[in-house]
Amino acid sequence: NDNINGYVKLKNQSNGSTSKPNGSNIFLHDTGEVSINTTNNNSSLTVAGSMAFQLRVETFNSASESYTIQDDDYTVIINQLGTITPGDEGTVTLPSAVAYPGRILKIINRSILGLGLNLFGSEKVVGGLVGSLAPLAEINVTAVGINSIITIQSSGGKWYVIGTGTVNL
Repeated sequence: NDNINGYVKLKNQSNGSTSKPNGSNIFLHDTGEVSINTTNNNSSLTVAGSMAFQLRVETFNSASESYTIQDDDYTVIINQLGTITPGDEGTVTLPSAVAYPGRILKIINRSILGLGLNLFGSEKVVGGLVGSLAPLAEINVTAVGINSIITIQSSGGKWYVIGTGTVNL
């Protein structure tokens, strides 16, 4: 404990030892913030170092294939191969936006056949006119384009598009 600086340092290793290498500490601050490998917190979570996120790669070989987002998914790459024909795109089923407020997902459609990828969920995925002076119009997003990436975030009621891009094959 560091009463002067206002944080609790978690310092025991799993074997019970209190000897830890420098830069391998977790700090719980009196403000409710958490920092890893630094005491200089400037956010709810401050990390001095790298972070790892789940990456899942799925391959669709036919039009009837689909994938349901799992609890540990962050980035999902869908490779559409095989005998899929236009109009028979695969489907990714999203979890409930209500159950996962704040959750961020990246979905990548890598299609060598030039096919879109359908999105399905119990709540809307909405996008809008980003960067314009017009009010944000809610546009129902139902697909990930050919060789594209979409990043969405749950508001606790809907999924919102927070980023899009193109994937170079």
